[in-house]
Amino acid sequence: MPLITPKKVNHSAIETFEANKFIAHSTGIEPKSQHVDSLNITIPIPPCFAISDYWKAGKEILYRRALKMSSLRPTSYPLTQYGFLTPFGASFLPIVHNIQCNPLWGDFAKDVFFNPLAQVTLFKMHQHRLFSMSFDGSTLCTDQYDSYFSDLKVTCTRSEFQRKFSRWVEQYNRLGRQYDEFIQSVYNKAPLFEVHSLVIVRKAVNDQNKAAQYNGFVELNIDDVLNERANEIIKLVMRNSRHNGVIGVLSKREFDIDLNHTLRLIFFVKKDSSDWIKSNETQLYKDLEPHFIDTPAENIGLGSFPSMNAGIAPLFQEQETNFYNINQLHTGQRLTALKAHLVGTDFWLRYNNQLTLKIERKVQMISNPNFISASEND
Repeated sequence: MPLITPKKVNHSAIETFEANKFIAHSTGIEPKSQHVDSLNITIPIPPCFAISDYWKAGKEILYRRALKMSSLRPTSYPLTQYGFLTPFGASFLPIVHNIQCNPLWGDFAKDVFFNPLAQVTLFKMHQHRLFSMSFDGSTLCTDQYDSYFSDLKVTCTRSEFQRKFSRWVEQYNRLGRQYDEFIQSVYNKAPLFEVHSLVIVRKAVNDQNKAAQYNGFVELNIDDVLNERANEIIKLVMRNSRHNGVIGVLSKREFDIDLNHTLRLIFFVKKDSSDWIKSNETQLYKDLEPHFIDTPAENIGLGSFPSMNAGIAPLFQEQETNFYNINQLHTGQRLTALKAHLVGTDFWLRYNNQLTLKIERKVQMISNPNFISASEND
């Protein structure tokens, strides 16, 4: 039996949906409906399938004993020559055809590591060149797909793949537990709180900004640049935490299909009441504003995702969507979505094979105005 079992993988449909939303936002791939004409049939699909769709397809292949792309039994998907696509074939074929136009698998992916099952599902499609043929239900096409299915089953039951996938899931589950401890400490200290994000973007190198990106002939390390900026901002914000209300800080490493690199800082801010205040009138905004810049090489500014930024979506319960009251209705669902945005994406893709979420400042349960953490003294 393959390693991929419900007991090993705890990732609900809502977590997958919300994680896909954040991946689409952060990578710059927003889903839009379109139609792809294939084999005399028209199937509506988004321009790029999510990584979770490749995972789902691979998982279905592993668990199904009988895999038939086509049949002589009539279905809603007639082929041009030989019979009809089966329901499985009709759902699987668009994923195959999507490979060549999906920007997730382009230059963007050079330093990106995908979920091992999604990755091997895609890799074997390339290896068997499924996208280079027009599936018509013939014996030649059927044999090529059968060869792919068999190869994927063998690969995923090998010990090397199972160790790789097990390590991936264990790291993800450990991150989830660390986040749960962090957010529980937020609840304990601040039943009312807001989440605000700041994005530090290192822009992709091009002919226009090349001079600004390099210091002489020495190429700057992107992560060093991002972390240096982030550490400076975090220290200044935490030194004024008595006034801006920041009780904890996370960071999330992001990247987009335009090859820009981003480090998102997520600030958790304690609120004493549910009074609505414009975000640009808060003390945190005043502390962050001096750092806002936009140059050919980099950009620093507020994020634009509703669960962790104000002014992006309509008010919810007369509050901004980045405001959370743990005793309010539907807050549990919104907090589940927030966790999917911050943690859930690491189930699907990572940068340089490293988890993208990091706890920068834990919540201090004992308030001490003179307390400065060791990391702030560095």
